[in-house]
Amino acid sequence: MISKSTINCLLAISICFLACSQAPPPIKKFAVKNLELKRLELENKYGHVGDFDTATGIATVYDKGYMGYIDTSGHLILPIQYVTTDFSDGMGVYNDIENKLWKAIDENGKIIKEYRHISSLQPFKNGLAIFSSSSPEASGYGVMDFKGNVVIKNNYPYLKQLSEKLYYANNNNTGAGIINAVGDTIIPLIYNILYTDTFDCHFIGYKNDVGFANFDSSGKVKKYWGKNVYIEKSLVEGGAYFQRDSLIIIRNQLSSLGDVKTALVNLEFDTIVPMGKYNLKVVNEGRVLFYDSVIVKQLNKRVTTNRITKCGFLDTKGKVVIPAKFEFAQYFCEGLSAVVQDGKWGYIDKEGRTVIPFQFTYALPFHNGYAKVKMGADFFIIDRTGKVVLNSKSF
Repeated sequence: MISKSTINCLLAISICFLACSQAPPPIKKFAVKNLELKRLELENKYGHVGDFDTATGIATVYDKGYMGYIDTSGHLILPIQYVTTDFSDGMGVYNDIENKLWKAIDENGKIIKEYRHISSLQPFKNGLAIFSSSSPEASGYGVMDFKGNVVIKNNYPYLKQLSEKLYYANNNNTGAGIINAVGDTIIPLIYNILYTDTFDCHFIGYKNDVGFANFDSSGKVKKYWGKNVYIEKSLVEGGAYFQRDSLIIIRNQLSSLGDVKTALVNLEFDTIVPMGKYNLKVVNEGRVLFYDSVIVKQLNKRVTTNRITKCGFLDTKGKVVIPAKFEFAQYFCEGLSAVVQDGKWGYIDKEGRTVIPFQFTYALPFHNGYAKVKMGADFFIIDRTGKVVLNSKSF
């Protein structure tokens, strides 16, 4: 007999599939690579500039704790004096603190909607946005449509959109779970959820009585590690991810300070790399960064020192594809990784071949075709051939 939660899950997925199949793909008016070069140019003038929206050519610009909107010509369509969100659904939203309003504007800076009595508003996606209110009746997070109609009542301490029709919801009293776009419970709010697969509604999380486990859509434990392991986060482009490429790095919480033991598993908890074989750090783009050993010295109760001997990369099956020969390495991004050899930074491809020579004093991962590097005391922007295309004020 099929459980009610499974039926709800399948219904939500069906709705999501139909909506996605009927909705036309977004029209991209701007080439991503051209937008990235423009963004980097404008950072020299304004400071930090977020990614440009490919549909409207609008980006969020930041300066001294405030935000505004900027177009590709460098013109400010919204002064840098507000709290904003990124452009989405052809509009941006910002907080007009002086008038106690949240406002939506189009790509020309024209106000198209005002919202009162809310304390926060996230970007609109497919006509829906997460909001919060300071109202005593409902002071948490909920979902509303563009007109301001409440779709999901704002009584959740935390809410995050996972797909067009599914949301991660937290209840401080019992835990977290999954709800759909009308507020129906798909997965009970009794877990500490770390990973959710919105296609088949299985998830990985923590429950007090079993520890870390793989749960099905009804909340039944399919397989578990127990309480002696912890899931390591992969830090990629400023985000923390519990899984990448359908793989998870786990750490034995009982391992000593100088002998950290990690393992690599898939989403079904099948072992890819046994616990303790390598010191695993980051998974991205089909490569797993590993250290062959880490020397840890405890100087006193407060101070420890770490020394990484050498590092390399595994593939998703746990095979060494790039031997541990580098002094330091970053995750792969856009097919390249910044690594250190003989004290200099350069870039290698996924087979370990040198693509950009070791000539930098520091280097960052590529983003939309460009990377920031440091040579001596100066900063530069390079393309994938290693050619300097721009000077930069800083990282």
